[in-house]
Amino acid sequence: MDILNLIEENKTNNYKNVIFGTSNSKLKKNNIASFDLPQGETCPFAGECLKFCYAKKGSYHYPNVKKKYTKNYELSISDNFINIVDESIKALPNVNFYRIHSSGDYYNRKYINKWVQIAKNNPTKVFYSYTKSMQLFKNIDLPQNFIINQSEGTKNDNKYIDYKKTFVRIFENKNDLITAVESGNFIDCSNNDLESVKANILNKNIALLKH
Repeated sequence: MDILNLIEENKTNNYKNVIFGTSNSKLKKNNIASFDLPQGETCPFAGECLKFCYAKKGSYHYPNVKKKYTKNYELSISDNFINIVDESIKALPNVNFYRIHSSGDYYNRKYINKWVQIAKNNPTKVFYSYTKSMQLFKNIDLPQNFIINQSEGTKNDNKYIDYKKTFVRIFENKNDLITAVESGNFIDCSNNDLESVKANILNKNIALLKH
């Protein structure tokens, strides 16, 4: 599967789906479907990031959005989760990229393994995440189309993050972000979330501007 080529060929399409959707304009722009959970309560390893989490802002506060995320969580713990998600993906034939969690995170290994199976069931689709739950992924064999980006802001970054692999850093200001990108170690993913997928494949780190 040539994921870099799939990124280049990605086209924007309008879609509606009960499970997948987005309250994130950056994802909409790039035709990325997202599956989201309630923030905070599904983020067992989050640290400082909880103070400024963007999923606490804007449309994420709307009652209908909160209700949807709560239903998604209830679905995620059900035995029918894999089958229902697979059917929802089939209903979106023109969507190739799925972000797991623009809100929320992986809360246990059983839940992770469900997404691993979903990725295996849908080998022509790309699933990716930013996560602070890296330790839950130990000894789990991920398929090529399931991409995990380590995010700083855990309870103990030095303990949980493998800095030899791709990681996500949020910068306070544009100048610091530009300096990091100019170093050659980071790719700016602030305006295009698919750049984070590219960064992971190219073994670069992900730079995001705090907002």
